[in-house]
Amino acid sequence: MRTWEQLFFLKLAGPDRASLADDVAVDEQGNIYVTDALGGLIWKVTSDGSSLEVLTAEGAFAVKPKHWLISFVTVNGIVYHPNGFLLVMHTAGDCIFKVSLDGKIVQKVVMEGTFCGDGIALVSPTKLAVSGLWTGAKLVETHDMWSSANITHFYAGPRHRLATSVTVKDGDVFINYMVGQGIPYYLTIGQAAFTPVSS
Repeated sequence: MRTWEQLFFLKLAGPDRASLADDVAVDEQGNIYVTDALGGLIWKVTSDGSSLEVLTAEGAFAVKPKHWLISFVTVNGIVYHPNGFLLVMHTAGDCIFKVSLDGKIVQKVVMEGTFCGDGIALVSPTKLAVSGLWTGAKLVETHDMWSSANITHFYAGPRHRLATSVTVKDGDVFINYMVGQGIPYYLTIGQAAFTPVSS
């Protein structure tokens, strides 16, 4: 990231099954975690690309799809939490998982609400921004280190675009719009103006 030079190229999947490398997170040791949105798993790659493993067991993210239109999209957005675990968005299941760095513990975060979630980004250790395809963006907050959480704020965004990834800069949340129609057609990134969810 300092030089923008390619350090290595690694083929994550073989010809035995369909896969789609979707999002990536990096821990403090430089290990790389990549979600497979079709295969429903997480790959773990060492910082130099010399070692590749499937981090999570088969079926670890098995949940009933809530959105039939995108039922083929499983684990999607992923972030590394500074307390030493991963948070992962499951798009079709409309839920978030907390995953240990060794992949042995995969827990569904207890919460209610609809995301159609794609990309995620930490705003703080207790707040998560979620981009939600055609649902805009939402802020999610926890009080028990991601055993459970609540949606506290939302941002509708332009209805003619699909919000796909999200990033945080100086506490502000920015949404990338993957596709869409309308004018201006060149608008692809916008800052989220959140509104509190009424209690």
